[in-house]
This record gives sequence, structure tokens and C-alpha cells, in this order.
Amino acid sequence: MRWKVIAAALAVVVAALALHTTVLERISIAGVKPDLLLAIVVYVSLLMGPVYGTAAGFALGLAQDAQSHHLLGLNAMAKAIAGFAAGHVWEGLAKESPLTQMAVLFGSAVLHNLVFLTVYTWAQMGTMPGLMIRFGLPGALYTAVASPLLLALLQRVLHYRMAFNGAPRRYR
Repeated sequence: MRWKVIAAALAVVVAALALHTTVLERISIAGVKPDLLLAIVVYVSLLMGPVYGTAAGFALGLAQDAQSHHLLGLNAMAKAIAGFAAGHVWEGLAKESPLTQMAVLFGSAVLHNLVFLTVYTWAQMGTMPGLMIRFGLPGALYTAVASPLLLALLQRVLHYRMAFNGAPRRYR
């Protein structure tokens, strides 16, 4: 039974990677698009804890780096840090509220974009604040607003739902 969950999770990741490079380009607003892979990382971190969130962030970030022209490992590092932070912040929050979940996703996306843009513009640090205002904050907001639908779909596909105490529960 566990292999079915793993196969479903891999299918969701492959679909998110495909959507990231195709469909999301069409729904971008002024060059800003939601980061579905980061939403998956945060979902894993909220469901399983910071260690799994870090591992998922590294793996999905590395897969994203393989598709991009950026430095190999840049997305992996940024997503791993965001997954770790989401898992630790989540431990002290009220888990019942979908707004709390969106706030954790927004904060994780801001942290991801801050890490990514800081390393990406290392030689020209003066451009980083402008890029953060132009792409980082709107991207984080877009990710936080658009991703609850993805998270609901993931919960349905993977047959998990977030319990009020934050522990995952299997359902059919």
C-alpha cells in the first residue's frame, strides 16, 4: 500500500514540474507565476515535519534546477531552507486555520525568494531589493493564494488530510 502513495506522490511531482514549465507560463501575471513545487515542499513540511520538508525541498529544487539555466543547486538550497523553516514555524501555530496555512506558505515563499535572489544577484547586490519587490513578494503572494487548491488536490490524491493537531491521517 505504501508504494501506491509513493507512486502517486511521484506522479504529482512530475505533473507539477511539467505544469511549471508550460501552463504556469500562460497564467503568469506580469512575469510572476506561482511556485507549485514550493507549495509541495511546504505541504510535505507541514504534514511530515522539517526534516522531510528539507529533503523534499532539496530533491524538488534539484529537479527544478535541472530544467533551468540557473546555478545547479540554487533552487535546491532555497527550497530546502524554506521547507525546514516551514516545518519549524508550523510546530508553534494553530493548525486549524487555512489562513494560518496560507501565511506559512507565504512566509516560506518570501524566504525562498530572498535566499534565491540573494545568491542569484551576489555580484550585483544593489539589484536584489528591486528584484525582490518586482518578483519576490508578488510571487510569494501568488503562490500563497493559488496553492490551496493544489494542496487540496494533493490531500485527495495522496489520501491524506491534515488533522487539527497537524498529524496526518489516512482516509479513503
